[in-house]
Amino acid sequence: MAKLIVLYYHHASGHLGKEYTLSLIRHRYWVINARSAVRRMLEKCLTCKKYQFPTGQQKTACLPVDRVTPTRLPFTFTSADCFGPLKSVIDDQSQELWCHFHMLSPRSSSH
Repeated sequence: MAKLIVLYYHHASGHLGKEYTLSLIRHRYWVINARSAVRRMLEKCLTCKKYQFPTGQQKTACLPVDRVTPTRLPFTFTSADCFGPLKSVIDDQSQELWCHFHMLSPRSSSH
């Protein structure tokens, strides 16, 4: 009978642990050796084992040396091409200028 009481209150508590389950049981019942009964129930509960299992660490490979050592600052090599419309008015004359910027470093690209 004690196992059923402990099991019921353990599930009713939402698998919150030994002390909280004990407090719920002791509000209504006095179970002999309740602490050890709750401890045994928690050892068998798969949901509690999943909650208490330590989280894994991601394993990553080492980066190549040329990716880790800094060579030059970003935006060291840039250029400009004529591409996009920039409208300007000089002496009552309107002009359009097309401009597009290139980055010449493949690792320093912006999105």
